[in-house]
Amino acid sequence: MPGDGRPPLRIRAQAEVIAMRKIPSLDEVREAMYMPRSRFKEHAATMLAESGVMERAQKSDVYRLLWGGKGYQPELDGLQEMPVLTPEFYTGFGEKDPKIPSGPVKEGLEGWLCSTGSRKMKFFPFSDYDTKWLGAYGSRYAMMSGISAGDAVINVGAEPPHCSLTMSQWASAVYGLGSIPVTRGVMGRPQELMGSLMKNAGSIVGLTGVPLIGIKFLSTMSQMIPVPLKKAFPKLRIAVMAGETMNGKQREAFESFGIEAYEMYGSAELYAPAVECPRHGGPHMFLDDNIYYLKTDEGPKWLWDCKKGDIGALRVVTPNREAFPLINYDVKDVIEVLDTECACGITAPKARVISRTDNVLNIGGAKTYENHIERMFEEVGKDYVLPDWQIHWSKDPEGNVHKFDILIDNGELDRQRITGAILDGMAKDPRTEQLWQAYDAEILEIEVRTLAHDEFQKTVVANGTPKRLRIVKKF
Repeated sequence: MPGDGRPPLRIRAQAEVIAMRKIPSLDEVREAMYMPRSRFKEHAATMLAESGVMERAQKSDVYRLLWGGKGYQPELDGLQEMPVLTPEFYTGFGEKDPKIPSGPVKEGLEGWLCSTGSRKMKFFPFSDYDTKWLGAYGSRYAMMSGISAGDAVINVGAEPPHCSLTMSQWASAVYGLGSIPVTRGVMGRPQELMGSLMKNAGSIVGLTGVPLIGIKFLSTMSQMIPVPLKKAFPKLRIAVMAGETMNGKQREAFESFGIEAYEMYGSAELYAPAVECPRHGGPHMFLDDNIYYLKTDEGPKWLWDCKKGDIGALRVVTPNREAFPLINYDVKDVIEVLDTECACGITAPKARVISRTDNVLNIGGAKTYENHIERMFEEVGKDYVLPDWQIHWSKDPEGNVHKFDILIDNGELDRQRITGAILDGMAKDPRTEQLWQAYDAEILEIEVRTLAHDEFQKTVVANGTPKRLRIVKKF
């Protein structure tokens, strides 16, 4: 940031100094899915040594400052003892305004991939090499779910330049799929949407993106089409969903449309690290392109050494990233190892994200930020007197349904009227629209309590500072 004493950020690729590894073919990616578990550690050590990732990182001002000028050897031993790179540290550097592609990056173009995983957008530079690598490994979801070249996939991820849309398009370009983007804006123009989809109706086999938006999309489509979805789209059979661990109700919702749902762990930082196989039971966390370990209560554990039930904060090294490699990077996700074996034959352990510890609010795949909710309440407050408010956020034991218990410091307000105003404000504001979609899909329950001032003061949760604690997690 200007004036904070940090040097300007320089993160261009150093391909002319260190040759990057060959982009794997789809056959090589498929073969690596069945790599013997005994080779995981050896493979990780080879990637770390041959990628030149340590030398490349030392050319970046970010690592020079983080490491204090100290050089590190490309060896697994000691990697877990290195300084930890965090999103806050990385995004604290000043940046030029990046141009973010909304489709496949062309040869020679320096691209930027973005993630909305922090209050300030996180931008991760991508080179053309990174794009091709992402495409090869991102196509794993096609291999796992039986999609073939020539098939088309509807992307119900988010507005560009969000990572879910760009990742899908890049993977599709490499694998030979058709990628049809369906953003929330297009969903508001149903006739235009229908025209685009019907042109590809015979080749559409499934959809990918965020569970909540995918279910909403299918519901909208089923109401618009006078015949069953399967008749209009005869090959439609799968949904590959990322952005949030899929809950039971969401799987049942897809099944009600005759669609088999696959879970994918998507991340702008890590390409597409985990995809569910046809046996389901959680996505396989692949160990052939990145190096992972968990920071557990018992100390750090390499992911290949973890056992069923191990839980920890995920740390990663991305040796194959050209433009800006991540070394000992804190992903801010808490991972649980579900199993180390699977009847499908894939050797990568099964794991799931049980908590995303950044400051984004994630309600069954619907995402927003606390400051966005605050702005929505400011708008509602123009018509209704809202001296103070607080939300108590809870969920049922299975995590299928979330609840917002909204406390309002004004006992004179009509509860039903203020509930309607809050829901209307959520629906109209693009920043909180996904919360309304979660409410409409019965993933989020909302109860408003208008309280007299004394009762409000007894009920709210204090945090010891003059600033009100707005969102209180009850789980």
